[in-house]
Amino acid sequence: MLFIMSLFLSLVSPLYAIVFTSTVMCLADRLTTSSIIDTPRSVCDHCRRQLTWWQLVPIFGWLCQRGRCHFCHVAISARYVLYEISIGILTTCLSLRTSFHLTWATICFLLVLLALAEIDRIMTSVPTVLNVILLLAALTLRQPPLREWGCLFVVFILGQLVLHYHPVLGNGDLDIMIIFVIAWGWLAMTQIVLISCVLALLRQRHSQPLQQPFIPDLWRGCLTFCFLHVFTLI
Repeated sequence: MLFIMSLFLSLVSPLYAIVFTSTVMCLADRLTTSSIIDTPRSVCDHCRRQLTWWQLVPIFGWLCQRGRCHFCHVAISARYVLYEISIGILTTCLSLRTSFHLTWATICFLLVLLALAEIDRIMTSVPTVLNVILLLAALTLRQPPLREWGCLFVVFILGQLVLHYHPVLGNGDLDIMIIFVIAWGWLAMTQIVLISCVLALLRQRHSQPLQQPFIPDLWRGCLTFCFLHVFTLI
């Protein structure tokens, strides 16, 4: 009976995770345009035609439209479907290898980070309230001892002083790195940041040499870290 329940959760959980991923990206996009309440239904970003129900189905809608708007035929970014598939696969792997609580604590953390990444990608700044929500999500993964909180506070203050005179990082980047420490520890934070830096360098090779937001790279680095950790590669 326990095996059947575990198998059922492994099959159902990814479906919920995919839907939540699609919802988070939609809400993040609406937050950047201040239309989260004004727009009752999703519309095409190019022709502004209201989308039908089947176009809004995660993954399926994108595949049925062959990656283009059904009305104006403008290309739809594959980023959406890639993120949905990635979260779905990760949820399946976590469900098979860890507890239900740890699986969804990790997925919720990644979804909040995804919202931050999408907002930072468009606006190059993030709302503080999402950082607070990410912190709360991190506390469901790990609760650092009191001594570590003191160390994190000192690092945060010193980091703010350094960034004040040498702004090498953007708004919220340091906060998210510290939250990584709270969620998984110092070693994991270092690994995530290194992966993120590599991904950022690869992205810079195929884009203009302008200052780019780093939180999207932190999101991709964190997602990559979770996959590597699930397959015990790090």
